[in-house]
Amino acid sequence: MPFLKEVAVTVFSSSVVLGIFVFIIKKILADSVKLEFSKWHKQMEHRLERAFKYDDQYLETEMGIYPELLEITNLLKNLVQAALKEELAYKWNGDLRPLTALLTEKVLKHRLIIPEDLFRALHLFKQLCQDFLLEYDLLTRDEYEFDREFYQTRLPYLQELAMKINNTFIVIEKQMRQKIKLVREGGV
Repeated sequence: MPFLKEVAVTVFSSSVVLGIFVFIIKKILADSVKLEFSKWHKQMEHRLERAFKYDDQYLETEMGIYPELLEITNLLKNLVQAALKEELAYKWNGDLRPLTALLTEKVLKHRLIIPEDLFRALHLFKQLCQDFLLEYDLLTRDEYEFDREFYQTRLPYLQELAMKINNTFIVIEKQMRQKIKLVREGGV
């Protein structure tokens, strides 16, 4: 019996020591995992914070350019329509050229932000306005500036350009409004 008692005491004390050892190891490992997870969690929070900040900046830039582009294109469309009501080109509004240059600058500056289909429509609009300006340059040359007959021969082409400008503006406006609505609803 004393042998069994000794074995029982040894097994019991070994079990207690092993239990304490397992408890300590478990606690050390849990704290270590918790520390590593905490570091990883902080890194992920930081990355997410930077990603959200970048997204906010991107959306702010993207959303900021749409109203500006829409305003410029609308002004140009209206100036082209008003120009055709004049009897000669020298009476056209002088803002056509600087607004076309501004549109060109904005479209090219933000081409990476602007969706491809909208970029193509804006680029076409810009080209049509540039074509309109080429006609203006022709019609305001010294030899044609006051020539109503020559102006009348160019008028059908100018009207065609104005119609294309108007139609392209409608496409641009629709695409921009859709994009703005999509972003406001939480899409990208």
